[in-house]
Amino acid sequence: LVIWNSFDLDGIGLDGFTFGYGIDYMDDGYGNGPISATLTSSPTDLPAQGIIHNMNITYTTELDFGELYINLGVKNITDHFYVLNTTDVTFAKRGEPRTFYLTAGLTF
Repeated sequence: LVIWNSFDLDGIGLDGFTFGYGIDYMDDGYGNGPISATLTSSPTDLPAQGIIHNMNITYTTELDFGELYINLGVKNITDHFYVLNTTDVTFAKRGEPRTFYLTAGLTF
């Protein structure tokens, strides 16, 4: 389950900026336990993994030849340890740790 919302910050004097915040709910799954590096012959049910918090801020501006956007974000803000759900009974993989990212794009 993913819930995400974005807020236009023009109303508070930050023209061109948008703030986004969202959560990913990691439900229970099936694998060999919470550590992905080892394989076992006894798969188990994985408990619900919790809520992963994510956020970003985007700046967008019009140029003479198109629109430029720059996006800075953080995935898994709290660096929560979780196991990815899997349908493969041979292993379960650790979820993504806290990750910072920067993207830019130009449309014309």
